[in-house]
Amino acid sequence: MSPRYLVLPATVAVAFALAGCGQVSALVQQGAAVASQAAGVASAAASAAADAGVNVSTSGSLPSGWPSDIPAPEGTITTSVSVNGGYSIIVQTSSEAAITSAVDKLKSAGYSLDGDFSSDGNHVQHLASSQWSVVITWGPDPSTSGAFVANYVVAKASS
Repeated sequence: MSPRYLVLPATVAVAFALAGCGQVSALVQQGAAVASQAAGVASAAASAAADAGVNVSTSGSLPSGWPSDIPAPEGTITTSVSVNGGYSIIVQTSSEAAITSAVDKLKSAGYSLDGDFSSDGNHVQHLASSQWSVVITWGPDPSTSGAFVANYVVAKASS
């Protein structure tokens, strides 16, 4: 086969390859533009949340203003939220006893148990005082064998 007959297919193959690179480049540029827009939306949402009084933290601490008479269970606070005088925390513990101990401390501090539900190892309890309403849900942590996770939602008691 003559070399000139090989040049044409090679030229066509290179042309298609370069055209494909241009398409890939365009897709990468479009992807970067979408990512930039998403970052802008996320930033605007975080700013709007802060303006609305919503504070979310993953710093491992209780939210600012958390009521001093509501003990968190021993463990790692993975998320804390405060909004308009209400609070929520998610705590990972190494045992269920850490959570039930915190519930017992609430009862000892004068909180009444107003609701209690359990099913398949998961629990929901509502405790209340004259100032605060506390809903605690907990159960096995699906992401860590042997650990438990608790979610506290604290709101001002209705008058």
